[in-house]
Amino acid sequence: MSTEPYLTIGNLSVTFGPKNRPVRAVDDVTLAVGQGETVALIG
Repeated sequence: MSTEPYLTIGNLSVTFGPKNRPVRAVDDVTLAVGQGETVALIG
């Protein structure tokens, strides 16, 4: 069995909305998901 992550996300940032009032939905998120694991991002 491998110990390497199945999926890796690093330094994810998401901003949306108008340029004069942006909304930062996600700021510098890093995560690793192993095979067979389930992840849900709710917010």
